[in-house]
Amino acid sequence: MSDDSITDDRQAIFEFVRFLSGPVWTAGPEDADRFLTAQRKLGRAKSTVQHKAWTIAQFFDFLIIRYQGDVHALTGHVLCQPHRRVQPAGQGRLRNPADPATQQRGRGDVRRLAGVAARSP
Repeated sequence: MSDDSITDDRQAIFEFVRFLSGPVWTAGPEDADRFLTAQRKLGRAKSTVQHKAWTIAQFFDFLIIRYQGDVHALTGHVLCQPHRRVQPAGQGRLRNPADPATQQRGRGDVRRLAGVAARSP
């Protein structure tokens, strides 16, 4: 891993966080979709947009693993992974090729959990 790679990853994360209309822990799939669409409209190369998606997904994996309990305790919000899993550049297929309807149900489960957590005392 080079300094340039780390700089690019850091820049992608901060770019996404600045793009959000709320706190980072409230980011969801719809935010990721809007961000990636905006990146494409800005003329970013497909590989650049893919790399940003992977970087942000890794960042959220870290947030979820390390800070899920703290975020929930302080805000009542349940973190979710805003990005689908995709293969490294050139392979263009989902890592876990699940039925899209099943993937959508999974996202809904996380959203329902977030709603339950927000209503909990």
